[in-house]
Amino acid sequence: MLAQEITHYIKKPQEGDNVVIKLDMAKAYDRVSWAFTCIAMRTMGFGEVFIDLVWRIMSNNWYSVIVNGSRHGFFHSTRGLKQGDPLSHVLFILGVEVLSRMLNLLHQDQNYKGFHMQIGGPQINHLCFADDVIIFTAATRSSLQLIMKTLSTYEAVSDQSINKENSHFMVPTNTPMETIDMVKDITGFYQKASPISYLGCPLYIGGQRIIYYSELVAKVVKRISG
Repeated sequence: MLAQEITHYIKKPQEGDNVVIKLDMAKAYDRVSWAFTCIAMRTMGFGEVFIDLVWRIMSNNWYSVIVNGSRHGFFHSTRGLKQGDPLSHVLFILGVEVLSRMLNLLHQDQNYKGFHMQIGGPQINHLCFADDVIIFTAATRSSLQLIMKTLSTYEAVSDQSINKENSHFMVPTNTPMETIDMVKDITGFYQKASPISYLGCPLYIGGQRIIYYSELVAKVVKRISG
């Protein structure tokens, strides 16, 4: 609901154009750096005994390759989190918390202009849960460059990688073409028409609110009906 309410302001800019950016992280869990995760935990105040325990759990990963139904080889991984392990989600979120704090720091940069919302409203430039990340910002060159610099820094320190082919952005229908081209050039992402998806829910621009989640409701009803 919060994501939809913020997106609602994309077509009501007070001082310029707005843009919503949806990131796609390439093989997010498989690329997690163990060293980065431990550094993040240490920075957040976790005790060394606990960090050492987590390191032992993360690094004790061995894999085999299944070919034609038979296991071949037995090798040790150097990064990544186990799929299906409840602890993996927590550790991944700790890493994403670093990205979240980096994005929040942009509000302290005088060259950064945030997403134009209601005057006096909170400064929100992103929402994220695990590998689902959505960014809200003003469509200005300086703001977009600062965001991409932040994302590049995060990629470098965390070993995460943003899939530019699947990452995209959304702007109001009345956005000037030169602004759209600028966003494409700076981000390398493609433009997507409304709606975009966050946590499995569609985010719409305009339209009657009653139809926002009609497709999602239909899927739930169909699943319940068997």
